[in-house]
Amino acid sequence: MGGAWIKGFQSTGLMTTPKHFGVHGAPLGGRDSHDIGLSEREMREIHFVPFWDVIKKYDCQSIMMSYNDYMGVPVAKSKELLINILREEWGFNGFIVSDCGALSNLTAIKHYTAKDLIEAAEQGLAAGIATNCGSTYNNREVIEAAKAGRLNTENLDNVCRSMLATMFRNGFFEHNPSQPLDWDKVYPGWNSPEHQQVAYQSALESIVLLENKNNILPLSNSLKSIAVIGPGADDLQLGDYSQKRDRHLLKSVLYGIKEVVNKNTKVSYEKGCEFFKKDYFNRDAAVNLAKKSDVVIMVLGDCSNSESLQDIVRTSGENHDLATLELPGYQQELLEAVCAAGKPVILVLQAGRPYNLSYAADNCAAILVNWLPGQEGGLATADVIFGNYNPAGRLPMTFPRHVGQVPFYYNFKTSGRRYEYVDIDFTPLYPFGYGLSYTSFEYSDLKITRQDNGNIDVQATVKNTGKIAGDEVVQLYITDMYASVKTRVMELKNFDRIHLAPGESKVVSFTLTPYEISLLNENMDRVVEPGEFKIMVGGSSPSYVPKDRIKDSVGYPNASQGVNGMIEYTGEYKADFKLDYKGISNDLQYNKKKVQVEVKNTGNINDFGKMAMYVNGIKEGDNHHFELDPGQAAVLTFDVRNDIDIRKISFVTKDKVLEKMF
Repeated sequence: MGGAWIKGFQSTGLMTTPKHFGVHGAPLGGRDSHDIGLSEREMREIHFVPFWDVIKKYDCQSIMMSYNDYMGVPVAKSKELLINILREEWGFNGFIVSDCGALSNLTAIKHYTAKDLIEAAEQGLAAGIATNCGSTYNNREVIEAAKAGRLNTENLDNVCRSMLATMFRNGFFEHNPSQPLDWDKVYPGWNSPEHQQVAYQSALESIVLLENKNNILPLSNSLKSIAVIGPGADDLQLGDYSQKRDRHLLKSVLYGIKEVVNKNTKVSYEKGCEFFKKDYFNRDAAVNLAKKSDVVIMVLGDCSNSESLQDIVRTSGENHDLATLELPGYQQELLEAVCAAGKPVILVLQAGRPYNLSYAADNCAAILVNWLPGQEGGLATADVIFGNYNPAGRLPMTFPRHVGQVPFYYNFKTSGRRYEYVDIDFTPLYPFGYGLSYTSFEYSDLKITRQDNGNIDVQATVKNTGKIAGDEVVQLYITDMYASVKTRVMELKNFDRIHLAPGESKVVSFTLTPYEISLLNENMDRVVEPGEFKIMVGGSSPSYVPKDRIKDSVGYPNASQGVNGMIEYTGEYKADFKLDYKGISNDLQYNKKKVQVEVKNTGNINDFGKMAMYVNGIKEGDNHHFELDPGQAAVLTFDVRNDIDIRKISFVTKDKVLEKMF
């Protein structure tokens, strides 16, 4: 999905900046940007994966670092993360952008690793951060320190080199396409019918249906009366960092319902309460309206809108975190009061994050999530509610039963004790990958075949067994049954969205490479270990019994949910790094020696490694990293001071040593 964004932007001549690298999105106590003490294993298994993928495949030209820490070091000064991993291992050759204020955060403002902005600038330059959003590199004292030679010249040269090389590579000196942006100008093509259609289709395809008791949805568009209630009903939420709102362009849920229903249907609206503030609560009006209507559509959730809006409390978005998962303000009380009125309630959760929907799951006739759906979102929501579109969105995160379950991931590792709490079940309210449809599907004919190159081909047949056409999001999961280290109970490896007419069947195919079934063993080597793998293809993440032998229980219980199979994988995959000394040269510019060694992967899988150099038995310079595909080689360059009389050099990796005597 990140690759699709990058390809789209870069196809227009823009440069993309993936962010925030890395671990910015892993919260502690519901708040982002904090040090949460993750191990290198957790980082490499989970949080590095999307960045690794887009940098390896899509040639993004810049990247933004994050506010948090990596292995206890603020990312703004982490050479390990921004040089060793990002550049040396992954081959990133663009420039690094600071998050706003991240460099000044190194001072007493936040992290206390720098006594002043000059020291903060020195740390940022050493980590390779080229551009500064904030007030550090452009601080007068920092500029004077640079002019006086009090900043490390080589580090300054390196960051300038990274930016200039990127600009030359993209032809910005020959042709600079940049023009000042006039925020008040309506640009040609802006909000064209084609753009509106894209917004509408995106909103349609992202809506997730969570509950549909007694198939109450889709609603008839000829109902006599509908009550539309809630702070989000006529206040469409666009999400963080949206442009200035133009109210007449925003199609709210209330607008959409009025457009879709029969003109003889009475549609009545009551706001009921604010999103967060408690200075308005008209419970009685909402309840009375509900009692007089055939059905109630409630739109509750987040206030996460354009930065141009002032004097509002945002309940999601950057730097707007909540301590609970309860609907904020009076929204939960409003929901319970309206449900008690006795009429069927359709809850639309308009939100940028999960909420605790346990009460709604028991008391609402239907629940759907339309997220922060964009300017056409209300019309798209109404078309789903009234059956003009069959929903097929899937949850990209877990919805817990209680905030006490957080963090809660579908791909958790096995417990050392029991899974359940004394007072609550372990299982989520709605699992990752979950979403309902107005039709039904059936899975069959799972075929799992290992190819000579080690790839695993997976095929399954999916049939629409219902009466209307619809999309199915077919998901591929694996479980490594036994391994030398603890592995996750399941992992999503791929997915595909297909459209099926009633009675139609399609064969969906996936390929798993050895890398995709590999693990990091006890020594942090990337390997594929022979053994049993469970392969599962279905419409949501597989279910499980949270007891002993949990991996045995992982799978789909029936064909309407998915199919399960096993493969005994016999191939072994491991990297093997060969070291070859390449020589010494003099660096006249920086008055040092450059020592080079080649590393070549003579194994059969991609892996990373770290190397240190010892001169006369004493460690010299920084460690260097490498990551190599089978057959690939890289030359690492170490610095040695000119005043050292070199008699012996030792290059040391985790399991190899190369010595050179002089």
